[in-house]
Amino acid sequence: MKKIAVLGCSFSHWYSDNHENWSYHIARDFPDTEVHCYAHQATGQDFFDYTLDYILSEKSYDCVIYQVSMPSRVTIPIYNPLNPNIDREWNIRPIKKAVPDNFIQYQINQDIANFNDNAVCPECVPGSEQSWDMDKLKNSFQYFHSLNSSTPEYFERRYIRHIQNLNKRYAKLFDKFFWYVHKISSVRERRLLDVGGGVNNIGQKYGAFNFMVEKFGNDPVKFFNEIVLGEDDVHLSAYGNKLLYENYILKSKIGDYLNDKPV
Repeated sequence: MKKIAVLGCSFSHWYSDNHENWSYHIARDFPDTEVHCYAHQATGQDFFDYTLDYILSEKSYDCVIYQVSMPSRVTIPIYNPLNPNIDREWNIRPIKKAVPDNFIQYQINQDIANFNDNAVCPECVPGSEQSWDMDKLKNSFQYFHSLNSSTPEYFERRYIRHIQNLNKRYAKLFDKFFWYVHKISSVRERRLLDVGGGVNNIGQKYGAFNFMVEKFGNDPVKFFNEIVLGEDDVHLSAYGNKLLYENYILKSKIGDYLNDKPV
């Protein structure tokens, strides 16, 4: 049985019981493949490194699929004494709707502060807000943002180079290590990615969301009403995740790996 870990941000996270993520479809279509999804909303590269360190020490996987988050995102764990699970890093997230036995969505127990796009976004357990020192958070945010905004192109270039090197660094630890960028937001970001070696290592020409726009964006009404959650929210709907899985994931080296074809 293949055992796959999925990492990423909200574009791969199971964040609603009415919203299957794309990795759920792998478990549904490949019953001999176990899929563990560690993706978590509002997280970036540093959180991915933290997660990878955890799965290397606690779990054994044949394959990792990593959905690359935004290059400007800085995510740090924040201590919250009201969190009853503070001494455990991950627990299985209960999902009310029926899912295959070979699919598990994990949830991080630590609270998270995300510094991105001029906002402070604490991801807390219910009722924990009073444990936050918001002034300290805001002051920390100013520091992180100053590092980011002072040399944004260097920040992005260094981040992208780090992503490009991941497969070389981790290839010996897994049978396969796949990665792809979900969304390319600017011409500069595309240029930096091209210089660094492309937007993925799975054989697709585009980032995932850019692929969806290219393939399904000719009808904007259908695209924004059915495939994404709205013009102001580019997260994929349940239907959009199914289309992404069928047209982008399966028709890539990931699909070849799942179907036991040479990769």
